Amino acid sequence: MLKQTIRMVLVFSLLMAAIAPGTTYATGNLLNNGGFEVHASGNTADHWTFRTEGAPDSYIAELSTASVSEGAYAQRLSQDGTTVPGQTLRVVNKIDSGFTAGDSFQLTFQTNITSLAEAKLRAKVEYYKADSTYLGRSLREITNATSDYSAYEVTALVPADTDLMVVAFEVVINANGGYYNLFIDDVQLQRLVSVGDTTQVGIIGGDLKLNTVSGSFMDVQLNHQTTMTTTMTTTANITDNRGNGEGWAVKISATDFFSQDLADPSSAGKASLVLKLPVSNLQLETSSVNLVSGQPVDATYGPAASSFTASNFSQTVVRAQPGFGMGSYNVPIRYTLLVPKTLEIISLTGTDSKFKVGDYVGTREGYYTATLNFTIGTGL
Repeated sequence: MLKQTIRMVLVFSLLMAAIAPGTTYATGNLLNNGGFEVHASGNTADHWTFRTEGAPDSYIAELSTASVSEGAYAQRLSQDGTTVPGQTLRVVNKIDSGFTAGDSFQLTFQTNITSLAEAKLRAKVEYYKADSTYLGRSLREITNATSDYSAYEVTALVPADTDLMVVAFEVVINANGGYYNLFIDDVQLQRLVSVGDTTQVGIIGGDLKLNTVSGSFMDVQLNHQTTMTTTMTTTANITDNRGNGEGWAVKISATDFFSQDLADPSSAGKASLVLKLPVSNLQLETSSVNLVSGQPVDATYGPAASSFTASNFSQTVVRAQPGFGMGSYNVPIRYTLLVPKTLEIISLTGTDSKFKVGDYVGTREGYYTATLNFTIGTGL
């Protein structure tokens, strides 16, 4: 599989928002022992820590050879049906270097969930200050079993003041009698490094190209009596000059929107907070693929565009099947952002606040920033 990724930063504001394109590539794995291959003793591999919550009576947490994606071992977590809500098995890996505030990361992993009922697997990247103050998280929840190993990813944006990143996998029981058996393997945390600010990227020898034309959200007037939305339209241009007819795909993933530090009015000026606007409130709509030159658009084999709700994992926005898409095409993409009337507190610093992380408060004016990742290539 050949691919290239570019990053666009989305900034939403109740005053104004903008989109700025850039070019990124993924660095090496920041995790120690992400494949669970080095193991001295205990419930998990070296550099990983295991713990429980909710006092589970019966569980399995071990390095297993029964089902692996790569190498010889995978992390197994399992509970039978003698469970109560809130019981949790958790393995974590801590990273204290190799990142700075504002960096974008992608957590990828493989999991084989042979059974799962009244439970959920949560893959998280958590952020902390040096004094263990919790700053926020990026999260992916999986609630269904798989037929074999499946790949998942979480896109993360490091907030200000982060001294420690924690990659965590936890399985949580939702109801009495919940049970599960699963294996986790091939965990990687890779930094997406900016290498330029151009909107045109040469992919695969410079012959498959993606251009993104930036746009801006319109101002939004905060009004709790109406539905608040804002829109913008950008254009993606895909040009395939390779002449080999391999086809191609463009995928998009995004982070949640995060506010800047906001004064906490409940603390008499002693605390500040950061709010999250979920990426699931962002809709992407594509109604057409317009031929610029080259091979005409085929109604069956493409290039064809899709509309969907934005997510932390990659989704295909435009695809050309093999034998098609050998030309240049413009794809207008319309973004519609629904502004909630309440937002979740994901970071709280200072003292005397009447809130805690996880509480919902009324939507505050200010800037909210997210990262939008475009990936183009073959074999996606």
